[in-house]
Amino acid sequence: YALVELMLVSSLLAVVLSAVLLFGEATQRLAPRDQERTHVIREAQVGLHRMTTELRKAHLVNDRGSYFMDVQVRVNGIDTRVRYECDTPHPVEPAYRRCLRFVNGGATGDLVVDRVLNAADVPPDPVFTYTTDGGGNVAYVEARVELPARGDLKSGHGHRITYADGFYPRNLGV
Repeated sequence: YALVELMLVSSLLAVVLSAVLLFGEATQRLAPRDQERTHVIREAQVGLHRMTTELRKAHLVNDRGSYFMDVQVRVNGIDTRVRYECDTPHPVEPAYRRCLRFVNGGATGDLVVDRVLNAADVPPDPVFTYTTDGGGNVAYVEARVELPARGDLKSGHGHRITYADGFYPRNLGV
């Protein structure tokens, strides 16, 4: 009787142990995808926040378009020209664009958001959308970026992550 019990418990233990190991293996396979998705989400949050925080402080809009905004801001008391361009080609992946920050007309820009999917396709998918007042001046700006949830991985989450933020340039006309 004890031998039959022992064999039954051993076989049940083997089944439970296999299920636990299969669950652990599946988790180990999915972890890189989820880590990359988390990285993409955080990068989009930080980059969009950096753009909107600085652009919100603009006291003059030099130029604007669907994929760029060129403004004058005060940085440490110094009048500075800042331009955000979100249509710079990605160096590795031709389907992606990059958002870069240029200061005082510099030739090289700082990377703000990588792997941007917004493009001038049909229909266009702008990064910057403007609402103007009666005189044609910028009254409100919406900045929106779309990124692949899979990030740099070749396989992973197939959906897009969209982040949007809007702001009133509070120093215009001052």
